[in-house]
Formats: sequence, structure tokens, C-alpha cells
Amino acid sequence: MVCSQGIVVKVAIFKINQLGDNIVFLSVVQALRRFRSDWELFVLTTPIAAAIYGPETCSERHLIMERGRFNSAWKSPQTLFWLLGQIRHFRPNRCLFATDQGNVAHLLGKMSGAKIRVGSRRPFHKVPGAITHEAPFDPSANVALDGWRLLQKLTADTEGPSLPDIPPPPNLSHLLEGGHRIAGRVAIHPGASHEYQRWPMDRYLALAKHLESDFEVLWISHGSESVAGLSRKVKLVRSQSLEELVRLIASANLFVGNNSGPHHLATALATPSVIINGPTARNWDPFWHSDRILMLRDETLPCLPCDSVFPANAGECRNVKRMACMEKWTVDVIEEHVRMWLHRWAIAGK
Repeated sequence: MVCSQGIVVKVAIFKINQLGDNIVFLSVVQALRRFRSDWELFVLTTPIAAAIYGPETCSERHLIMERGRFNSAWKSPQTLFWLLGQIRHFRPNRCLFATDQGNVAHLLGKMSGAKIRVGSRRPFHKVPGAITHEAPFDPSANVALDGWRLLQKLTADTEGPSLPDIPPPPNLSHLLEGGHRIAGRVAIHPGASHEYQRWPMDRYLALAKHLESDFEVLWISHGSESVAGLSRKVKLVRSQSLEELVRLIASANLFVGNNSGPHHLATALATPSVIINGPTARNWDPFWHSDRILMLRDETLPCLPCDSVFPANAGECRNVKRMACMEKWTVDVIEEHVRMWLHRWAIAGK
């Protein structure tokens, strides 16, 4: 791609992670587009999240790679040097590491030639000198603010419009084609990246059956994923793309799901939601439209939030009473919350 004018500041942005992490981080990239529109960006992300960033442009390139392959690139010299070649071809003079990025991202950033490299040091970071401009990491802060602090550090010594003190909501309008909320529609998405973050499937199925007589219930499934035991009155929708998933969630009067990527889509879209949290830490609670999102968690369990104690990728529950944080929520209790939240937001037409 050839631009009509030279662009001085070139930033490589490392955000190789899950869908939800990228949705929350999207505000950072969109703010750079708005407040530093003369900068050139090179966004490294994953296939599941690529669509949220929109198409490549004259001033923005994307490198898309599966998270596992990227993080294990140190084991494959061919992959590692290919990645480095792509980044060096871009010739960044600045790098921004999201705080969840690992050592491969830090190594590539250090070897990229960029003199300014912004990030937060975490215990798992082992590449010395990878970060030149550090933004302190606050594990108790909302993840949206975490990304925003990195952006403020990245732009601190540059000219241009002042950034807002807090991040604006991510804009997903590029994934929507008109559409509107449909009265009485409830969208259920039972998935999450890790098994221990999911409310039991049989309870989701029972909840859908309880609601089907009073509402249009959509059960959102991915691809050809089978759903045994789903009531015939519940509409099974197989989402084939991120764009389709966004449109489905945006059309609902209420979204029901776990604390996962689709939940963060619902938050960005301001879709009223009932979210069953389980082990997820509070810093993943919605930063935007929080009044519309009912976050359900058992505050009495001393082991919560285990996401902040044990690595999420371990996917293990360490409580003697396995998954007590999810088992607490019976179908009747969740149904009561769903009906109450629908009355408060959807039926009221808000």
C-alpha cells in the first residue's frame, strides 16, 4: 500500500489474545486512529478478533496469527524470523505491548528496531530491556483502564489532540448493517474459552425452555456445533462469523451468557445482559454501560476470584467443592434475574 503522504510515527501494536481481550483493547486502537490520525499502525492480533479492527487501510496493516502458534514461535526459528521480517519491513519506531502479551511479543518488539517500546512489566516477562517506557501495572484496575494507561504513555511526548481521561466505548458500527432490537428477543450464548468459566450446559438448556413460552429465544452456537436437548421452540442460530455474532447480540432485548468474548460484545453494544461470572475477577467487569449489565457472582466464596490466583490457561478449579461458584446458580434463580432485567430494560423500551 502506498500513502499519498509520508507518515512519521509508526507503531507496532501487539495484541495476540482472545476475543474479549481484544474488544476491551479496541478503544486504544480506535483512539490512535482518531487522535493521532497521521500515525501508521501495524496491529498484530488473532483470527478470532481480527474483524473487530476492520479492514486494512493506507495507514494501518494487520498481521493475523493464532495465539498458540505466535506464543510458541520461539520453538520454531522459521516462524520467529518470518514474524520478525514482517515487523521489520514495517519499520516501526514505537511498539506498544498490551500487558497480557508474552515473551515472544517482547522479543520481537526489542528486535524490531523501534527505539520506544511501551508496556508493563509482569512476573512472566523474561526478555531484559524489551520495555523502554514502562506504565505501572495495577492488577486491581479494570482492564479497559490498563490499556488506556499504555496509550497515554505511548502518546505522552507527541503532538496532537489531548486524549480523554477515560477510554470511550469501543465502536462496533463497522460490523453492523442497520438492524434494531427486536422486542421480546432473548439471546443465549453458553460458551466461554475455558470450561471452568461456563455455567453447566444442561442448566442453559432448561433456562431456554423456561423462557420459550414468553419470549423469542435465540440459542447462539458456533459453526456446526451440535446442541443436544434443545427445545424445538428455541431458535438455534449457528453463527458463522464475528459480524453475524455482533448482529445477533445487537438485535436482542437481552443477552444471557458467561463472562467471555460475547459478553464483551454485548457490553460494547449496550445490550442489556445477565452474566454468570463464576471465577472471573472483578477487573473484567464491564467498564462501559455497566448499569445495563447484571453481573452475578457469589461473594461468599473465599476462593474467588480464582482467575487472579491461578493461571486462566490452567482451566482448573481448586475448590474442594468443584465449581461451587457456578453450581450456586440454579435455573430458577437465573430465570428470576432474567425476567427482572428484561422488565427493567427491554420491556421498558430502554
